[in-house]
Amino acid sequence: MPQTTLNYKEELSKLEEGKEKKEGEYEKELFSPADGKHVIAFGREPSLGFYFKDKGKPTEQKVEAIYCDILVSNKAGADRPYLWIIQKGKTKLSLYGKVLRFAAMKGKLAGETMTLLVESQVDKQGQRKRVYTVPEVVE
Repeated sequence: MPQTTLNYKEELSKLEEGKEKKEGEYEKELFSPADGKHVIAFGREPSLGFYFKDKGKPTEQKVEAIYCDILVSNKAGADRPYLWIIQKGKTKLSLYGKVLRFAAMKGKLAGETMTLLVESQVDKQGQRKRVYTVPEVVE
């Protein structure tokens, strides 16, 4: 059996700083908008993909989505990079539909800035529901 010697310093220099990436982790923090106003700048055109909802559970589902690299301005005016995964919706009133309407109006998403208003509401069954508004496309 041939014996090879590892150059530990060389191998170490090839590694990235930080913790080991686990399956299902993303390069950027995921954007999960809280209630309030968010100013979102799209870094590039979204890519099509999917994710697994309820992964590992009997109710697991493969869900189509778009993946968006975005910058979100905080109250101090600094931009923070995120990955925003938007589930493909079925209507123009879904978040997906509103983002598509914004993109159609602008002709693209890359380089565009959009406002997102998020409000939590409780339905008749007592379930919390998020309502998303994009003022630029309100009819």
